[in-house]
Amino acid sequence: MGEEGSQKQHSKVPDIDPAALSDIEKEACLIAKEFYKLNKNIQVSLNQISAASVCNMQTCQETIEQTCDSIEKCVAEESELRKKAADLSRSMEPIYKLQSKINTIKALVINLDSQI
Repeated sequence: MGEEGSQKQHSKVPDIDPAALSDIEKEACLIAKEFYKLNKNIQVSLNQISAASVCNMQTCQETIEQTCDSIEKCVAEESELRKKAADLSRSMEPIYKLQSKINTIKALVINLDSQI
């Protein structure tokens, strides 16, 4: 009985055509090569995207730094302008005193003119 069971199991396995196996192996190799190429293309694309992202981040960082520098410069210039405006305002005080004297003299001249 042992031999009979062994023969039945052996007879259930169909004969495999070596040419079919060879064709399957060739197709599997072609698929593997195509997969490798696609994987390489994806890797190159991801590297390019990564490089572009890094470049973009550097550009943004430089732009922000330049903007901050410009803002700091503008604030400093505005502060200097305010100081100069305050200095100009103080330097105008003598003119206001002169204006007062001129108005007094003008009033006197008008008063004298009306008496003549």
